[in-house]
Amino acid sequence: CLFIPNAEVLSQNQDPQWKFTAWDYARSELSQFLDDLVNEGWNLHFVSFCHNPKMSDVWAGDQIISLMQHRSTQRYQSPPQTFSELHSLFSQYNRIISQRYHGLVLSEITQRPCLNLFHHDKLQYIHPFSGISQSFFGLNKASLHQAFKKMEEVTFSPAQSSPFAELLYSVKKGLDKEDE
Repeated sequence: CLFIPNAEVLSQNQDPQWKFTAWDYARSELSQFLDDLVNEGWNLHFVSFCHNPKMSDVWAGDQIISLMQHRSTQRYQSPPQTFSELHSLFSQYNRIISQRYHGLVLSEITQRPCLNLFHHDKLQYIHPFSGISQSFFGLNKASLHQAFKKMEEVTFSPAQSSPFAELLYSVKKGLDKEDE
């Protein structure tokens, strides 16, 4: 199982109290859920899509891992640099849990069941998307388990829809330029 955290959900000292409360609650529930997955035998890894001096998804991932009982067994995957590396990374996993838009897109491209933990409209209303979506706000361990179980039912149809074909073409074209 690959988990893609999102530093955008982290609170800063000038943020309203609700943002602190939402993150504290979510990371507690997420850490318990992820511990359960490890207990069930899932091989859990994290990958950071955003890593720059002012924002890093590692910050969010580290806060979740720090609450886990199995924190010593968790590790980060090296951030992929090319489309081929991204495709290869995603193809290694039977399940993806993502708080990032590009995690959802890549799960569709690689046809991997994905749990979308959305915190804003861009993630909530992604289309096409074959996975399971759940709001980041108010999530709990039980609802995460239910959503994870539903991922067994996810099926992918051939990429015949024009929005998906255009999306796939655009993503590959953009990432292939980075490969050059």
